[in-house]
Amino acid sequence: MHISLENYVIEHITMTAHCPIRMLCNAGRLIQSWGAHNNEADPVSTNADFVMSLIHNASPAHPTFHVELSGVIYGVVKTERNTNENYLFGPVCFEENLTEIEHKLKQQHKIVSEQSFLTYCNLQHFCSSVLLLHNVLNKNTLMLYELYNLIYSIPDIDDKVLTTRTKEFFEYQEYEVLRNPYGRELRERIAIKNGDSDALLKALNEPFVGRYGKLAEDELRSHKNLGILGVFLGRISAIEGGVLHEVASTMLDGYVRLIEDVTQISEVDIIVRKAKFEFLNKVVEKMNIPKDNPLITSCMSIIQNKMHSKITVKELAAELGVHPDYLSNLFHKLTGTKLMDYITAEKINRSKDMLAYSEYSCIEIAYYLGFSSQSYYSYIFKKNVGMTPSEYRNIYGMH
Repeated sequence: MHISLENYVIEHITMTAHCPIRMLCNAGRLIQSWGAHNNEADPVSTNADFVMSLIHNASPAHPTFHVELSGVIYGVVKTERNTNENYLFGPVCFEENLTEIEHKLKQQHKIVSEQSFLTYCNLQHFCSSVLLLHNVLNKNTLMLYELYNLIYSIPDIDDKVLTTRTKEFFEYQEYEVLRNPYGRELRERIAIKNGDSDALLKALNEPFVGRYGKLAEDELRSHKNLGILGVFLGRISAIEGGVLHEVASTMLDGYVRLIEDVTQISEVDIIVRKAKFEFLNKVVEKMNIPKDNPLITSCMSIIQNKMHSKITVKELAAELGVHPDYLSNLFHKLTGTKLMDYITAEKINRSKDMLAYSEYSCIEIAYYLGFSSQSYYSYIFKKNVGMTPSEYRNIYGMH
């Protein structure tokens, strides 16, 4: 599916600047919107006169800004191609006392809803996002120093804000890291635990409210620490969803090493996102195991506990107190898979995790999982996966 540059940039902004963007006509009617926002509690949605005041002076020549309460900002971009289209950014808050400012903002706009709508966005990030969309949509590209003059001309920004925030924006002296709200974190964890990929995607794409904590003076180090915490929480959720502790911990170790090796903040975000979906996929795999028959469930549990040794149907049957033929036939009937094939597949799956997320050698993995030799392990692995263990690690391993 083809996505226009305009829509790509807007979607990118809503995810990174964490603010709603709405396209409005000159009469103030909503044409299209991007990013989550509360229609009942948002000043843009509830105060038509205020909206008209925001877009009244909009011009394709440059973005316009409006600030309220010395901490809430809006931005407007108008296009040259269609002067009846106005892209309205915000509201977002660029000050730390978000709850207090939101309360005052509701009073100012006579909003009765108790629902929260105001999100935090660093002033530098917000203004650069507005500038980015303006330059994509219009031919008259603006430079940062020109936007600097526009910000200084806003009457509602007091001297303190100008000196401590606007200068920081243009001099790149501060980039405050956002604090993720507990609600979103909880929704991510529940989605992973339940194996719900749609819910996880929705939670990951939510706008932020508040800020991330600062876990180190160095920005990259702080982001890495936050990423490691995110992966650790994913591991806990996966275990709660039925993934074996050993499997989830091996995955955690691999992702932590991968995070430590990167040099860009954006790479950390990609790794953490991938980790969360990998943990979710492991939960889904466990959910596909039939749980209706207690004998089969116990059999599978024993197999997982004996993964490090050679497992035979006779030993399993003896431990479960049934005849080997009965166990094999029942397992095949309920799962559609032969018992020995299931044991082999589970060992191969465990070895795939170890190849991808750990630094164990192929021979160590072979003996760790109870194979008689490395050559036999490699033969079985290639037969089931279509490539050798070394080839698999080269492709999927966390280098």
